Amino acid sequence: MKNPQEVINLIVDFIKCNLAETNGAVVGLSGGIDSSLVAVLSWEALGKDKITGLILPYFYNEDTADVEELAFNLGINYKIVSITEPVNSISRLLGLKDTITEQGNLMARERMAILYAYANKYSKRVLGTTNLTEKLIGYGTKYGDEAADHEPIAGLLKKYIYELSYYWNTLDGKPKIPEQILTKAPSAGLKKGQTDEKDLKMTYAEIDKILECVLINKLGGSLTKSCDKGYYRYDTTRYLNTLNQNMLKSESSKKVVGMMLTSDHKRRGSNYPTIPVTLLKK
Repeated sequence: MKNPQEVINLIVDFIKCNLAETNGAVVGLSGGIDSSLVAVLSWEALGKDKITGLILPYFYNEDTADVEELAFNLGINYKIVSITEPVNSISRLLGLKDTITEQGNLMARERMAILYAYANKYSKRVLGTTNLTEKLIGYGTKYGDEAADHEPIAGLLKKYIYELSYYWNTLDGKPKIPEQILTKAPSAGLKKGQTDEKDLKMTYAEIDKILECVLINKLGGSLTKSCDKGYYRYDTTRYLNTLNQNMLKSESSKKVVGMMLTSDHKRRGSNYPTIPVTLLKK
């Protein structure tokens, strides 16, 4: 990353310009590096009194203790709300299997329902914790962890999340992200032993390398601005469906592009038919 401080300033300005006149933000804290980075940047933008962290475990593990340490470092208010009972009840009712596709997606949506219930009660905004790598390959749950009012880090590939987090911890006078959060394997907390890279059968480093090659070097992936303060993200919709598979020599490249293509609906959101006014007026 050429200038991490400028990136931090950019994201902090993005949060400020969207939330400065609100009652603050709610962040789902998983114990992973993505939500931790969002938490510290929100702290920088809004101050500790306007941030609430919700810890939403399905089962207790070391992630909960890690998040509590982060919240203590930041001095922010936090709450632990178990999703075990609602997830198990709905799973029994619908006969869902204990898989990522069925019960795992339900967990993500239950967490987002709780985040929004809390945000509605206290007139706050939900800050998302999805990064660009997850967004581009569709590694997330539609209307689950991908639902949020604002997405501060959705313009950063996973490797830049790590670079920015390590850089943050070098800054004097700033609350630190606990070391164990920086070094642990990324996980969605869906079941014991589950990790992102096991699910994907590829490392984030491998995926990011391919994404950069396909989007930037080979196909000229453009950067577009969002919000008044210049929040950047990659715009891929122009050419996702025109990718020439012959350009992709390795099986891993084909796999990553395949994930991008099949998950395009997640990035587009809901659609609807355009009804001509002439059909409506008598």
